[in-house]
Amino acid sequence: MKIRRLRPAIAIVLAITALLAAGCSSQSKDSTASATPTISEPPSTPVKEDTLTDSSTGATATPLAIVTTFSDATPSTNLSRAVLVKVKVTAGDKITSSIGSDELTITKRNQDLAYQTLGLCNSDELTDPMEKAGYTPLQSTREGSSTGWLGCWVDKTVTQFDLVYDRPAGQIIGGSDSGKEVPAAQDVVQIQIT
Repeated sequence: MKIRRLRPAIAIVLAITALLAAGCSSQSKDSTASATPTISEPPSTPVKEDTLTDSSTGATATPLAIVTTFSDATPSTNLSRAVLVKVKVTAGDKITSSIGSDELTITKRNQDLAYQTLGLCNSDELTDPMEKAGYTPLQSTREGSSTGWLGCWVDKTVTQFDLVYDRPAGQIIGGSDSGKEVPAAQDVVQIQIT
């Protein structure tokens, strides 16, 4: 029993010793070396940063970059291709709700949304190849901001795209406004290469 109690303490001592040794050895290296590693982004094309805003919740989504030639994922038909958009999302400050790939979709420019199924981005068949290629899938966030990649299957003949935000109606739960209806929100911004 005493050995089990000592194991965590020994592990901590060994970890601290290793960190100190690493710190000492790095001090003897060239002083021109960068203190922070450079992380390279996978290939993409910057886009105009137009922001979508949900007026009810205060949530925002801003496209940052696009990839229209992502061939690491295999489409279920030969009529579609994967398109990736790097998006920064910020959770609302008026009403708490999440924002992420469930609320965002990449469509062809000026798509009639009445005939488009929304919220089907970042499927498993896309996120696994995206991660392997270095494109971190967008995660839903309820607080603060998050940046990641949104991947959708789009008709391979399409060359111009929109980013669509779509949140269904809901109700406030808890607090003095409990039970109050929150209307659905939908917004579209053109993805324009800069």
